[in-house]
Amino acid sequence: MGYSGYPGRMQGERAPYDQSRAPFFFRADVRVERRFRLSERSYWSLVGELLNATGSPDVMRRVCFEPLGSSQKVDCKDTRVGPLMLPNVKVEAVF
Repeated sequence: MGYSGYPGRMQGERAPYDQSRAPFFFRADVRVERRFRLSERSYWSLVGELLNATGSPDVMRRVCFEPLGSSQKVDCKDTRVGPLMLPNVKVEAVF
């Protein structure tokens, strides 16, 4: 999964997002499954998953502001979460 980054907005304004976006975000998930056939229509399987296997931190909020008394470019602060990696192991049966 990838997306162009969380949009930025000027501090204290309620206008639509009009500032630069946060850096590009990329996340890869991994799933491994092994099925064991019991009959033509039934089986059981062992599944292992890892969400965000790349360990990528995500930007949840981006606030931009102009430095006081200057015409310098806009500066933005990002609030990041992560890296949040979620492992999952399950047994599945179909009869």
